[in-house]
Amino acid sequence: MQKKIDHSRVRKHQRKFLQAIHQLRSVKMEQRKLTDQANTLVDLSKMQSVMYDLVSEINDRSEDLERQMLGLERRVEQLTAGFSTLPSHLTATLTAQHTALLHLLRERGGAGGRGRGKPQYQLFQLLRGRRIQTMGWTALGSDPYASRPDRSASGAGTSPEIPGSNHASPLPSNRGR
Repeated sequence: MQKKIDHSRVRKHQRKFLQAIHQLRSVKMEQRKLTDQANTLVDLSKMQSVMYDLVSEINDRSEDLERQMLGLERRVEQLTAGFSTLPSHLTATLTAQHTALLHLLRERGGAGGRGRGKPQYQLFQLLRGRRIQTMGWTALGSDPYASRPDRSASGAGTSPEIPGSNHASPLPSNRGR
């Protein structure tokens, strides 16, 4: 004996079964979404940690750069101060050299009795074919390098002398005339 199949009941169960399948799919979809969101939160947390590290490193580097810039500013100020005093040092040095050369020319011209005109002409004759060394000359007792430790202890002269004056004279000799 066969039982008679009630098609309406079968369809009702099939509908319930299909609804359960759809609900299961939607629940699984929601589960995937929640898992993705959890992973995103973990990734955001890691990203925040990396960003914090980067920001702290950038802050450290900016502080280092700021210290270096302050040092450079101090050096530029020192250079500016040195450049502002340079004309007066050059003027004093050149004046001392000129005075020393004129004095030497007067001594040479007066000792032989054969001075050839004005000291300026003799200075021109002296400088025309010769090179005068200016390294080591000091201007009226002030040495612009005295503040440097490698030069201050060297005992650089403080009087306006011509270096090498104890060597052969740069002046033309009056003896053969």
